[in-house]
Amino acid sequence: MSWYPPVVTEAPTEEPVTLEDAKRWGHIEDAADNDRVTDALEAARAAVEAQTGTYLVEQTVEVKCDGICDLASIPLAPVQSVVVKYIDWNGAEQTLAESIYELRSEGLQTGLKLKFGQSWPVLQGGSRMTVTAVCGYPDGEVPPQVLQAIRIKTIAELDGRRDPEDVAAVEALLANHRRFV
Repeated sequence: MSWYPPVVTEAPTEEPVTLEDAKRWGHIEDAADNDRVTDALEAARAAVEAQTGTYLVEQTVEVKCDGICDLASIPLAPVQSVVVKYIDWNGAEQTLAESIYELRSEGLQTGLKLKFGQSWPVLQGGSRMTVTAVCGYPDGEVPPQVLQAIRIKTIAELDGRRDPEDVAAVEALLANHRRFV
């Protein structure tokens, strides 16, 4: 399989843990700390996404591959929808018709499967396919263990702590939520 590094083309507009929740959990009452808490929340979410290989909140991600066979296992999760573009044998950019494939997004495994009676298009030799996916858990479906890991990382960052117990707790909370590629 030949996948290239993913690029976030539309960043998240919200965080899975709210500012109010983080402040309540961290016993922070001063509104003057809001920017600092928000920055720590964003950093914690990004760190958890990197640790798990998943996207937690809705964002658009683009990734390129070398061929149709790569579509069987797309290195993004969880995925809500995809658009696939390719260069046809005449050199024109095309969008793969949704009537040809089925998106299989089961847990943290994502891929496209050819529908019965359909066939893949002929690609121009040496061209790459581009998969643009809306990634992230649907609203309210981020696992509670992942939310708790974000809270712990946020408060540790705000307190300037690097407590081994916090690190172990985060590792334990995320153990069943990692995507292995």
